[in-house]
Amino acid sequence: MVAAFEVSCQEAILRNISSYKQDDIGRRVPPEAVTRLMCPNQCSLRGWCRDGICRCNPGYAGDDCSVASSRPPQVIYINGNGICDVDRRPCGVAILIVDNFMETPDTICQLREVEEVNSVLRPQETRVTVSVEFQSNREVICHLLNSQVSRDVSVRRYFLSISTDGQRFSNEVIYTVYDSNCQQCIRNGTCSLKAGTCLIGDRCWQMNQPNPRSANQLCDPSVNSMDWTLKAAQQPVDKCNDEKIIKYYDRWDIWTSNRTGCPCDSSDSIGECACCEVGACRCPSPNVNQCTRCGEEEVGCNRRLVSPEFGIDGWTKNLDGCQCPYNPFRYNCACCQNGACHCGERNINQCAPCWNIGVCGSKPDVFGTS
Repeated sequence: MVAAFEVSCQEAILRNISSYKQDDIGRRVPPEAVTRLMCPNQCSLRGWCRDGICRCNPGYAGDDCSVASSRPPQVIYINGNGICDVDRRPCGVAILIVDNFMETPDTICQLREVEEVNSVLRPQETRVTVSVEFQSNREVICHLLNSQVSRDVSVRRYFLSISTDGQRFSNEVIYTVYDSNCQQCIRNGTCSLKAGTCLIGDRCWQMNQPNPRSANQLCDPSVNSMDWTLKAAQQPVDKCNDEKIIKYYDRWDIWTSNRTGCPCDSSDSIGECACCEVGACRCPSPNVNQCTRCGEEEVGCNRRLVSPEFGIDGWTKNLDGCQCPYNPFRYNCACCQNGACHCGERNINQCAPCWNIGVCGSKPDVFGTS
């Protein structure tokens, strides 16, 4: 009651401009007798003010008694929605907006790297301490090492947290560092490969950009967005349209939609050769009734990857059971394989090659309809 009465008196005096005096440069200022006794934020009503300094009640600390000593800090927001494009600015500085925080000699920032496994984000157990810079009781800067934000890798993800005693840590927030030359990322750490680019050796490459180690190879996402393509190579022609795949859906293996039904060459009007999935190539004679992933004919044409043991098709491992990229709290989405991308919220049970997302929605008899 006494504290509230003091605050009421101070506010009344501050509203009475007639009690103000002039400072050395002629500005009106409130009486010093009042301002030197005022405390920040009225001590958050968790203490009392004496000579302009808050004396906090037990269990509270800070200049304004706003920090609950029994609770760790809380990270409310990370600047830039938690994503940083290394192609636009340096990403070694992560600015955290915090609550229940006060600077102490033991203040630290901690991070642990997050890996993507089968489209699911999995944090590592190893924790690394990085330097922290105090800005205010509401803002803290974590300084990442240059090696942690370099352009050598197209995407890096970290969980960041802070502590004021080195023992109790705040909630973790995800910080995604990515290269926009081939990646596009959103605030939950989900990233996807941009059309017309390649991701080779975990680095970004542009269409027709040559392999610096081999002059006869280049990035050609129309053939393979995840590996180098020989300059003389051409995109295999998928001679079977979606209707034929649906009509003859009697899968022989994950790359062969049907063992017959597609022409072997321009003179074949009957269609005695295999029909291939998008991204697959027909095996050479004598295995013309089988397809395998393009570029793997030497190995793939000598084995049969039956479905569903090896997946629903070459790009979809399972119809569900994996974390949804558009909602990290749902695990009823398709599991992808062979570097495929999830087809999104409209086709949750299907994956497709990242370079040909137009495949999404095909084969509704297998993957369902949107």
